[in-house]
Amino acid sequence: MVEFTVDSESRKQVVDSYLSKESTLIIKGVAVILLLSHHLWAFPERLPGSIIGITDYVFRGSLLIAGDFGRICVAVFAFLSGYGKYIKYADKKINTFRDIRKMYFLYWRVFLIFIPVAFIFFRYQVPYCHDEMVYSCYKVFSVRELVLNFFGFLSTYNREWWFLSTYIICTAMFPLIKKMADKLSAIMFVFIVLCFQLVFLLLDRTGIFKLSDIADNIFKYLMPYVVCFCSGVLIAKRAVYSFIAEKTAKLRFKPLMSLGLIILVFVLREVLSMLTLEFLFVILFVYALRMLLPDTVRINKIFAFLGRYSSYMWLTHSFFCYYFGIAAKSIVFFKWSLITLLILTGYSLAASVLIDFIWNSIDRGCVKIAEHFHVSRRDE
Repeated sequence: MVEFTVDSESRKQVVDSYLSKESTLIIKGVAVILLLSHHLWAFPERLPGSIIGITDYVFRGSLLIAGDFGRICVAVFAFLSGYGKYIKYADKKINTFRDIRKMYFLYWRVFLIFIPVAFIFFRYQVPYCHDEMVYSCYKVFSVRELVLNFFGFLSTYNREWWFLSTYIICTAMFPLIKKMADKLSAIMFVFIVLCFQLVFLLLDRTGIFKLSDIADNIFKYLMPYVVCFCSGVLIAKRAVYSFIAEKTAKLRFKPLMSLGLIILVFVLREVLSMLTLEFLFVILFVYALRMLLPDTVRINKIFAFLGRYSSYMWLTHSFFCYYFGIAAKSIVFFKWSLITLLILTGYSLAASVLIDFIWNSIDRGCVKIAEHFHVSRRDE
């Protein structure tokens, strides 16, 4: 279960191999479904109608609880990002600029399509929910707001885009985080990261981040998810998952054990309700998901397919369930929670596949034009 790589000093370095590229896609697929359920079920004031959960007949408010649990998806994406980056750069030079550029280009692909559509067709909408910011966020246009949203300093065009700035900061900090993980003991690494989190929380309590709309957007949820990112780095560096998997390889009833862990995480998050502990919950949750969905499970193909488009689905889904009134009304038309989730998943996935196709076609066209131009210049 343990993979060995050779670093620049020709020393063998233990790197976790419990999460392969395929299993990471599967977990991202699960996480994006949790993301959609979170925004669809946990914020009824943003919807143009009510949604009914089957369990609501037994326990009123259960749909809100299920939607709130879906918020763990953010921690999952942050954790997997840290884990994946450490695996990727364990034995080679870090290219921070390329990683940030790649994320921005993906973000701009959605921005350049959806934001013009939003201002052209959804600028003036009849109120359809209790949150005015949802149906009127494109009513007023300003160049400042456009530029700040374009670079992710604000997320007023789509409130669910706040995670972009968190990802960019985590990526920019990764060289330092990796150096700390490589040089320090695990205990010292955790201690320093938690100290940073404590200082950040104390600063947040002073209200200093609310002095500016840009600071509020960037720092509102930054530190808890930076810690989740660091957790992914530490798990990958120390091969924690691989070690546990090796020690529990002969245990029976693993599906029951993984379900038990997921239920434990669900209960602890609901009882404690502390975002600062998300880094602990996500470690257990990701391990349990991987154990619950081994390579032989057929549904993994569906989750892996969703995982491939998870970034686009994150960037597009809230337009359909919140900001584009016509789409939002069609989603809640059937009222039943699972049906609404299926419809939103269908809209988001279809849009993601189409966006990917459009921009890949443009990229291929540009390459052909460049090659033709190069050949013509050479012939001259």
